[in-house]
Amino acid sequence: MTAHFDVPAWGYKPYELTSQQAAALRATGLVHVEVGPVPGQYALRGLSSVGVAAGPDWELRVSSHLDVHEVLFLLAYARDSFGWRTTVASFAKSETLLAAVAWGFAAASEDALRAGPLRGYRRLDEATPVLRGRLRIGEQLARGGMATPVLVTRDEYDLDVPENRLLLAAALLLTRTPLVAPVVRARLRRIVALLDGVSVVSPRTLRSPPITRLNRHYAPGIALAELIVRGMSVTTRAGTVRSVTFAFDLARVFEDFLEVALGAALRRRGASLDRQPKGRALDVERTLGLEPDFVVRRAGDPEPIAILDAKFKSLDASLGGDAYQMLSYLLEFGPRCGTLVCATGEHSDRRIRAVDKRIAVRPLALDRPPAEVLRAVDRLAEETVRLVDADT
Repeated sequence: MTAHFDVPAWGYKPYELTSQQAAALRATGLVHVEVGPVPGQYALRGLSSVGVAAGPDWELRVSSHLDVHEVLFLLAYARDSFGWRTTVASFAKSETLLAAVAWGFAAASEDALRAGPLRGYRRLDEATPVLRGRLRIGEQLARGGMATPVLVTRDEYDLDVPENRLLLAAALLLTRTPLVAPVVRARLRRIVALLDGVSVVSPRTLRSPPITRLNRHYAPGIALAELIVRGMSVTTRAGTVRSVTFAFDLARVFEDFLEVALGAALRRRGASLDRQPKGRALDVERTLGLEPDFVVRRAGDPEPIAILDAKFKSLDASLGGDAYQMLSYLLEFGPRCGTLVCATGEHSDRRIRAVDKRIAVRPLALDRPPAEVLRAVDRLAEETVRLVDADT
């Protein structure tokens, strides 16, 4: 019998666990496991990630206040700000992030492979008993002349191209997890069969190829494959799957989304967005390092005009340590305006008495439809530039 555990991100729930389950849940990295007041009682505390994990006799789900499709919109837009609608349209209504991505990946891959897998030329350096291709003269002479095998370079036209390698790696990862529905797993096995002859390489070494006229029909499948490879980890022991985790750090997802969406909105207004600039400190001894999420600059002007910090949470009225953190950024980088960009919360402005600085809180209401979220981002860009102009 499988034990199910559901925990909200940044929240907690009490559960009765065995010591083996407690150790396995801790190892997922999705939750903190805290010992309860009596033996066998534990509290599972969600961290900043959202996703699912499963072992032989347990399943863990960590969710946020956003539904699955709202999280997938942020992920898809950060990956492809022009084609995100096609990617999001592939997703089925599902209870978990993994189920939606697996369904969408199967559909997008089937569309990409409908006319047959993509083929392309790739360079091969090999030693053969016969001369095929271009002779690698320098290396051949270094071996003492023309003795066989002959060292040659040739171009091979086949299926073993980066696009197919990425699709195959994602499909194989998904087929190994018990969290994927049987009907989707059967579709994934057909995709694996269609890619017979493609090299199986470590998913961590794969990089998404640039989208061109030749592989544009692969674009949705590549985008989803990249999400799968990036978000999934499989641990094994003695040749069997020990546990599977599929998760994304919501704070990182939010920052990636803002970098793309807000960066584009600011560029339309003659400004740029610099993410996490390095090498700054608050003190003379340079022991108090500072690294804001974003610094806004005018085109051609090295001096910052605003600081933005992303907070994937609802900020309460006190702002807590977030206000002091923003003030330290403003003191070091110089601009008058700093904005805490949060997922949900109340719109507010604070003027700091001791120094001529302003801290604003701007929620984007990420639980609204994508078009409304993008309009909110555009308003944030307009306000950021306009407030600076007004202060000047």
